[in-house]
Amino acid sequence: MIDNAYGILRKYRKSDDPELLWRLARVICEQGKACANKEEKLRLFQEALEYASKALASSDAGGCFGANKWYAIILNYVAELEGTKAQIKSSLDVKRHLERALELNPMDATTWMILGIWHYSFANLGYASRLAAKAIYGSPPSSTYEEALRHFERAELIQPGFSSSNNFHLGLCYEHLGRKDDAIREYRKTFLAPCVSVDDNEYHKKAFDRLKKLGVDPNKLSA
Repeated sequence: MIDNAYGILRKYRKSDDPELLWRLARVICEQGKACANKEEKLRLFQEALEYASKALASSDAGGCFGANKWYAIILNYVAELEGTKAQIKSSLDVKRHLERALELNPMDATTWMILGIWHYSFANLGYASRLAAKAIYGSPPSSTYEEALRHFERAELIQPGFSSSNNFHLGLCYEHLGRKDDAIREYRKTFLAPCVSVDDNEYHKKAFDRLKKLGVDPNKLSA
């Protein structure tokens, strides 16, 4: 499916249409996610970022929702592979484009979720990473589990059950806030959700581990 989409969109590589360019960036990004080789994965993400950047530059003054959303997503993927310092350095740019995407389309559940993950990451920032952030920004970005939870709950309200990632991160926030029963409920949803994508498989395994740590035997769960 990804290869078919790429076959259709690659002919528009020299286009100035932001709607075509961000879709091309997205397809190349998906190719990168499916790639096992780290160097090739990074190369694909960097190529995708070039098209997302071009989509932003080609957008009119009103802005393009998809260009902002996918620029933020792909920039974060690139930074993840380049290391903690790169992630922190790009973090405010990621946040700015996600917030702009939501201004353009406030009903997109996925963007609410990704911005929620941004807030969760900085609420959960370790000591060493916090020092690195302070070195880069002076006053490092920060957030709270409550703020992250607000974003995940908003995403779920817009599109219930749309993502195992959203359910899993809801569980994490509830667990951090001492709401064990709510956390178990969300981990259970994650564990029992169909594993359609690579991400679904990842969160299925993570939910299994969290349920075990909370004293629940995942093997005894039923839909």
